[in-house]
Amino acid sequence: MPPSPAPPIIDETVAAEAPESRFGPKGDARRRRLIEAGYRIVLDQGMAGLTFRAVAAGAKVPLGSASYYFTDKNALLLEIIRFARARVLAHYRRAEERILAGVPWIEALADHVAWVTGEDQRALARDYEMFLYGFDHPDLTETSKSWITQSNPILRRILPPDLLAPVSYMLEGMFLTSAKTGQRFTADEVQRIFCKLVQPASDTAR
Repeated sequence: MPPSPAPPIIDETVAAEAPESRFGPKGDARRRRLIEAGYRIVLDQGMAGLTFRAVAAGAKVPLGSASYYFTDKNALLLEIIRFARARVLAHYRRAEERILAGVPWIEALADHVAWVTGEDQRALARDYEMFLYGFDHPDLTETSKSWITQSNPILRRILPPDLLAPVSYMLEGMFLTSAKTGQRFTADEVQRIFCKLVQPASDTAR
């Protein structure tokens, strides 16, 4: 059974993970509002809509606040990418929690893929837009690279060692396919794909 209820686009647990900075609690809260507003703008309009003016308006703060907290658009985008990356990782943690509660990894990850490519597909597509944009800008490249590896520690804990690489590649392939084409994967078809991967050693599915 898929996890319920579906997590929101802007996840409070992700916002809470942001480290305190030199701005103090009030300044950090405003900075976080700007990051979240920037992410919503990317979701709605894509990278083309990301401007300091639009972000300040979305966060309901003075325009000067954006340039005070972020030196340029790429500095803001760096934090938006980190926010999106943390959000993705939070979804993997929810899948891990289900597995630790006794749900087979095949079922938990299949439900995860179905939700991401279905209910969360718009965010998935925009996340990849930012991710690929980062590779064309040196100050964003390392953060974009880390996007690929961020789920590995969780997958390493929940998967048989010999399946870590193939399952990771399959997940990335399904997510990229969905982001670029809009294809939605159902939990049943993802489970079938995973089952073919582990057969005949089907007892490794738990």
